[in-house]
Amino acid sequence: MEATTFRLQATTGRTFPETLVNLAQGEVMLKVQTTKLGKVALLLVQGKIVRGEIDALRRAVLAQTDASAVVLDLAKVNTIDAGGLGVLLELREHTQSRGIEFRLKNVTRLVRHVLEITHLNEVFEGTTLSETSISHSSCCSVKGKGFIAGVVLRC
Repeated sequence: MEATTFRLQATTGRTFPETLVNLAQGEVMLKVQTTKLGKVALLLVQGKIVRGEIDALRRAVLAQTDASAVVLDLAKVNTIDAGGLGVLLELREHTQSRGIEFRLKNVTRLVRHVLEITHLNEVFEGTTLSETSISHSSCCSVKGKGFIAGVVLRC
């Protein structure tokens, strides 16, 4: 299992690996922690997905070139704006154009409400459940059945 964490500093607007971040420099606006099991990348997103603070999320998703599925866990997302919605759509398009499944899970009430009023819940339909299933092709390197923080791998 491999884990990488990125943090976005509000004071600099730049993304750094967690080991290089000095939290005393500014408030953490967006944190993305990536965990991989086989070819499934689970990205735990924490904070605000808003314009000007989305580079960490974009970089974390774009780094998943060898994944067959990318799952964003939004349980700790407390804010999303039009820029955040735009990046979710951009990342969905990017991953799907490369044959990578793109899923949302543990969508908070606030994010779910924003998706509903913008009718983007239809775009992400079936991916906003508390438990997300990943197809057999996404977990072919995992024997049997696996479970990662609400992601059911059916092999």
